[in-house]
Amino acid sequence: MSPKDWKRKENWLDQDNLIYAGFIAIGIVLVQPFLTVAELDVAALVCVLSFSVAIPLLAVLTMINQLRKTHRFLGSTPLLNFAKGVAPLTSCIGVVAAFWHMSWIAGLVLLVSGTVAVIAYGGFFSVLPARWAVRGSCLRRSRSRRSSTNRTPPPDRAQAGTRTRFLNTQYVQPW
Repeated sequence: MSPKDWKRKENWLDQDNLIYAGFIAIGIVLVQPFLTVAELDVAALVCVLSFSVAIPLLAVLTMINQLRKTHRFLGSTPLLNFAKGVAPLTSCIGVVAAFWHMSWIAGLVLLVSGTVAVIAYGGFFSVLPARWAVRGSCLRRSRSRRSSTNRTPPPDRAQAGTRTRFLNTQYVQPW
């Protein structure tokens, strides 16, 4: 793996850690007022339960990402992928429930604006230059065409347009 390629993947791990740490901080701040309450309404209970699931998962994901950076290992397991899906989802549910506890209108507004934000973030990838586009379907075809004598050049001699693999997805290098 070339240094430039690893640097990009390391930046992705750093971004993940920043997101996970942000969700942990938000969860601690939002759950604090409910710790001393004797009885919780439904929205407050959903908030507390959501963050009780999310915070440990987010902490473990942050530690695993640090290990992945330290050892330059990007492998994954089904359980890790499950945690990467459940932790942010339950965090978002907890945030919406906390706002819903304050006012159902505030919860609804947060839910709608969050949905629009996710759609806008996903739409951003449609305007990225083609050289940075994700090409997951090309992975099998390019592997089947390779023979043992047709190896890719070392990273220092890689040409523009060569492909590299990150987990199960193939990316076109922008250099």
